[in-house]
Amino acid sequence: METLLNMFGGGAFWPLLLLGGAIALAGLWVRAGGRRAADRVARAALARRRAHEVTPGPCTIAGSWRQLDERRGLVEDDSGAVVVACDEPVAHRDGARVLVVGIAGGDADDPRGTAYRAQARLPRVAVVGEGCFVSGDVGQLERAARRAARQVTLGGACFASGVALAAAAVLVAMRAVGS
Repeated sequence: METLLNMFGGGAFWPLLLLGGAIALAGLWVRAGGRRAADRVARAALARRRAHEVTPGPCTIAGSWRQLDERRGLVEDDSGAVVVACDEPVAHRDGARVLVVGIAGGDADDPRGTAYRAQARLPRVAVVGEGCFVSGDVGQLERAARRAARQVTLGGACFASGVALAAAAVLVAMRAVGS
């Protein structure tokens, strides 16, 4: 602190205070983004269902993909199947493991051609809007949760560093007033 006071005098207080405040605000901003991402991932993980358990509302399903057309597909797991309707074209090869995060609502005709007495309707999952996706990376949610936790930690560390720097600025100012 003596060096700062010798170089800048009592004015050493302002650059440290401004830098500390900027770092603290950046930390809060990064932490808030991480918390939002962690919340989205937690909601998607909480909505994980098997195909026969799909009810209207948010849902996350992992299973084998079967392409129906450029915007629709069928996701099958060992308990059943759901029809996935996307707002953008999706291209996964048939039989690929996929993770679908979307909104379930309504039914769709079973495109597999069912036999007599079999269920002719399947739940429909719409993949539209922010946070909804079809991915060939089944472990994407787990990695996104770890990434969000790292972002929250980094934001907290930046905030703490900024507060410490601002406290050092106050100490420099008190030292300048005392001398």
